Amino acid sequence: MVSCIVEVQGAGGGGGGTASTSVSQFAAAGGGGAGEYVVGYFTASQIGASQSCSIPNGGAGGSAGNNNGSTGSTTSFGSGGTLMTAIGGSGGSGSPAVTTGGSVNGGNGGTGGTGGNYAYPGESGLVGNASVTGNIIESGAGGSAKFGPGGKGMSGGAGASAPGHGGGGGGASAGGSNAALAGGPGASAVIVITEFLIN
Repeated sequence: MVSCIVEVQGAGGGGGGTASTSVSQFAAAGGGGAGEYVVGYFTASQIGASQSCSIPNGGAGGSAGNNNGSTGSTTSFGSGGTLMTAIGGSGGSGSPAVTTGGSVNGGNGGTGGTGGNYAYPGESGLVGNASVTGNIIESGAGGSAKFGPGGKGMSGGAGASAPGHGGGGGGASAGGSNAALAGGPGASAVIVITEFLIN
């Protein structure tokens, strides 16, 4: 190997859960934020014989009830993140049961990683909206990432998991007379290395 390009995609945050509802209540949680994307170019001398890395799972969805999703852990390339790190997305907010209407925030996209040549913040999760009077129930979709979309928003049901890598989990949503529901998990991180064998 002469040189390489390393792409580090941070893990997605989990979507929020929803509280149980009575016949005249709704709930809609926020989506999790996507993980940060960091890319860097390295020579053979910078890489050396080998490098360690840490590739975590996505943040867990909020457990059933008005519970926030978990933040995705930091992804690192190089011992202890010495060469590059990408920050995971934050979890989406859980939702209480509402009798008129309300909204809760999605999680922020990951940002603040180190190393590499370019860093791109993850997309934030979308807001969850519930309106009993307007007959609207729509949880927040998870933020999308370089290597996969976020979990979709729901008009009723547990939060959707994020496919691929780096996307945020979708928030849960519930109409009237529903049990508490869990949010969707964020997608795992990934590191992609492209090696160049000649100059």
